[in-house]
Amino acid sequence: AEIHKWKAADEDHPHSLLDAAEPLIAAVGHFQSGRPESAEEWLSRASSAIVGSPFLELDWGIECLRAHLALRNRDAGEARRHVHRSLHIRDILLQMVPPRCRESFLAHPRFAPLTRIAARLERSPACSSSVSCSPVSGGSTASLWSKASFEGMVGRSAGMLRVFQTIEMLKDQDLPLLIVGETGTGKELVARAIFRRGHRRKGPFLAVHCASIPEELFEAELFGCTAGSFTGADEDRPGILETLDGGTALLDDVQSLSLACQAKLLQAIDSGAIRRLGGTTPLRIDVRFIFATSQDLAKAVADGSFRKDLYYRMRGLEISLPPLRERKEDIPLLARHFLEKHAARLERPAPALDDGALEALKAHDWPGNVRELEMILLRALVNLSPGGALLPAHFESLLQTAYRASRTASVPSRNLLARDLGDWKSDLEREY
Repeated sequence: AEIHKWKAADEDHPHSLLDAAEPLIAAVGHFQSGRPESAEEWLSRASSAIVGSPFLELDWGIECLRAHLALRNRDAGEARRHVHRSLHIRDILLQMVPPRCRESFLAHPRFAPLTRIAARLERSPACSSSVSCSPVSGGSTASLWSKASFEGMVGRSAGMLRVFQTIEMLKDQDLPLLIVGETGTGKELVARAIFRRGHRRKGPFLAVHCASIPEELFEAELFGCTAGSFTGADEDRPGILETLDGGTALLDDVQSLSLACQAKLLQAIDSGAIRRLGGTTPLRIDVRFIFATSQDLAKAVADGSFRKDLYYRMRGLEISLPPLRERKEDIPLLARHFLEKHAARLERPAPALDDGALEALKAHDWPGNVRELEMILLRALVNLSPGGALLPAHFESLLQTAYRASRTASVPSRNLLARDLGDWKSDLEREY
């Protein structure tokens, strides 16, 4: 009765807490009364109500109850997955709590069911070693954060925690999503995380790198073609979007699409249907579109190389990834992650990283971001004798080479063809 009274007073709020709390309370009641099917139905309502809302506090409870339901159905793997999500959401909340209050936050009785189910799964012989389910004790972070890893992404900085939280909030929305970030920041990792954690995870996923497909073939690749539509098209062939029905498409480097392809892509997003190249019959598609770019699309819109209507359609939901130079506190975590990853591949123990070497890594600007850091560490590891430690000397030449390459990349030679030599020299002197 109280819920309905307050709900009536809260009807105009765009994200009502009660819209999500009421079905969650009902789901708990049905579960405790031995009606798992009804609990699942109410949980689906709660999950739908929480999409796009700021009430992350309820999300971990939804995942925890889903884990209990999975255990009731004797599906330990599904239960671990939901416990993994619940622990992660709780740890996002933990980062928002002042350090002096974290111990009491974790000891709150509302986390008791999560702690019990995590301990139960931890004791299970079938518990996967890749997903630790042990609860947090004291003021330390949960086992999920022992490597500060979230779906292959590493970081504890405020910027990355915001990215992880945004992924949780947007994972089940079927609206187009734009991921913006410099090269090497992990845009494809974010797209895959959204796919794996969202309700489309049982469908297909494909990352399409738009710049790698010739412009004259892109339309046929994306939308398919009919026999005789162009030279070499001997039979009807489905396109990428047809094969991704019920799944997710990542279109990376979307700024490289021609204006004609942009127009057809916009029509596909708006109508939920496509036409093969040379065909007349519309084909319905059920695909979530995720776009990624390292360029300033607003500038591309202003100079006419990118359609304004597609740009505004794409950025209904947006995730912006911070460059590595703005989250250097994550470099020790990333360095340890990459050293362990590649040392295991090379079948050798991960080397220690000297404090001086770590400071040298932190001092670098990393124009290539996380991808550049990984390659630098891999090269240093390959050149290191097994059992040795990585010292500043191991990185000195590598970082200098990377610096020279980044400076060279800032003045592409193709621009010389359209420049006056005097102006070009003035620009170089100003930059120097």
